[in-house]
Amino acid sequence: MNTSQTPEPSLKILLTHFKWTIDRFEEILKNEKSDYYRDAALQRFSFTCDMALKCIRSMAAEQGKSCETFRQCVEWCLEKNWLEENSPWKEITESHGQAPKKLKGESADLEYDKLDSYCRLLKNIYQHLKI
Repeated sequence: MNTSQTPEPSLKILLTHFKWTIDRFEEILKNEKSDYYRDAALQRFSFTCDMALKCIRSMAAEQGKSCETFRQCVEWCLEKNWLEENSPWKEITESHGQAPKKLKGESADLEYDKLDSYCRLLKNIYQHLKI
């Protein structure tokens, strides 16, 4: 079977995975901060953002819109009034872009300190997508 021709999972399936990643993200944030849990939380953040993007893209496609980049997906969510204009989505897109760099030390600590607010925003997106 040619996997490049395999259709994307339905939005319902993607939302199930998105909810699971949010739950795991919340769980890891409840742990006492250590280098291990900080790095695990940053990784969970990256996974959760990836699932958010897949879900947003899927719903946008169902509605005849296309959003390829994280920024385009955020703009689409803003158009839908799912996000407040002053929410830290620009920071989230920048943090998500840094995630593959495997942040260490002080830069990882700075990103970690933002994760609670990021988690709340990702949960908010989930709530809008599941309707």
